[in-house]
Amino acid sequence: MTSSLYGVRAHKYRKFPRAYDLGKIARYLTVLHESPIPLREIEERKLESSMAAGRVTQEIGEAVRRWKRERGLESSDESEYRYLMRDLGIIHERDVDPEIEREIPIGGDGPTIGTLVPLSSREGLYFLSRVGEILYSFCVEDKPSYQAMLFWLILRNQSYLPLIQQVIVARESYTGKDLADVMQTNDSTSLNCALNWLRYFGIAKCAKSKSSAQDNFNLRPKSTCRLETANLATYLLGAAILEIGETLSINEDYYVKEIDRHLNEKFSLNPSATDFVAAIDLIFRYSRPLVKGYSSSRGDATLPNFPRISIVRFTGKIPLTLLTKVSREEELKITRYAR
Repeated sequence: MTSSLYGVRAHKYRKFPRAYDLGKIARYLTVLHESPIPLREIEERKLESSMAAGRVTQEIGEAVRRWKRERGLESSDESEYRYLMRDLGIIHERDVDPEIEREIPIGGDGPTIGTLVPLSSREGLYFLSRVGEILYSFCVEDKPSYQAMLFWLILRNQSYLPLIQQVIVARESYTGKDLADVMQTNDSTSLNCALNWLRYFGIAKCAKSKSSAQDNFNLRPKSTCRLETANLATYLLGAAILEIGETLSINEDYYVKEIDRHLNEKFSLNPSATDFVAAIDLIFRYSRPLVKGYSSSRGDATLPNFPRISIVRFTGKIPLTLLTKVSREEELKITRYAR
């Protein structure tokens, strides 16, 4: 019996956090893997307030600043990265255990938690979630898988303005149009953040060009960002693999078309632009015996290269190493406008 899949779409979007540099996520993963951290307490604005009120000594405050500099965490937008990791499900928050954790140094080598969190407060200790720990393991062992997972977490998040999705589903993205003109938003922070994220993944290639446009009486160079379609296709295949592993049950039968609809809905995409049936076809071809295929008598959609297969059953998790087996030409079939 086949299982049914129903997507849930967010109806109200938020602006992107001011977390332009995704490279900082790896630094947070490293320190949070060592120990839980009171992230809110070590953010500069809160730290200054605590020092001014005498809740944190000057010595401890300066030690925290040195520790953040050494770990590459010092930033005027520290809270924005906390929001991002929270929204992506990378971190969770819990109470402090006063008997055990107050003497633990933050990140394994910083000031102790007890010097930063008041005795009267037990809240505000952040730690890596299950997803965060998996992401960390990829971070230290397999950079391509790490980036694939981070992209998947961003794509499946339905809280932020769907600017990255706009790029993926817009036909003009594939014709060389500046991606800043493809994204429909008046929020410059969200626009710049989305462009920086796409550039981090290599999905956008940005180059400065001369501009005669005047802004506040100052001429400034304009960056033009173009879509790198082949890289996008690779990340879409990786996202499909991860989403299937996260949401589909092992040893359950699923119609191919139902999985395609589920993935498009989960990623807030449109089947007119993305063909996840092609992704399932690649997974079936390169991941047997972890996936089995069956025919259906009802004439449902089938796999392009296996025209008798309309139902699939996953018998185990599909590894991201599949990405190394697939050619760019094969991956491009996932993006309809790049065919």
